[in-house]
Amino acid sequence: MSMDECKSLEHDLTEAVRVCQTVGVIHRDIAIRNVLWNDDSMCFVLCDFSESIIVNDAQQYSADYEDIEGILREVRSNRAAGHH
Repeated sequence: MSMDECKSLEHDLTEAVRVCQTVGVIHRDIAIRNVLWNDDSMCFVLCDFSESIIVNDAQQYSADYEDIEGILREVRSNRAAGHH
């Protein structure tokens, strides 16, 4: 994955979490296996909401954002190890 793709991944997932939290949804299972590329919109999208919860005040939850950081660490580690 190129640096531009990593930046796009970070941006798209952060935006997805922000939108989810705006409507009171906490994903709770953000991982590479739950991220897809959408050719039509040319962006990464979050999928599989089977573990998600609906809350009154989603802004108090930071775990989804921490999961994004974990994904980015994994992608960067794979990239450094030569696994594209």
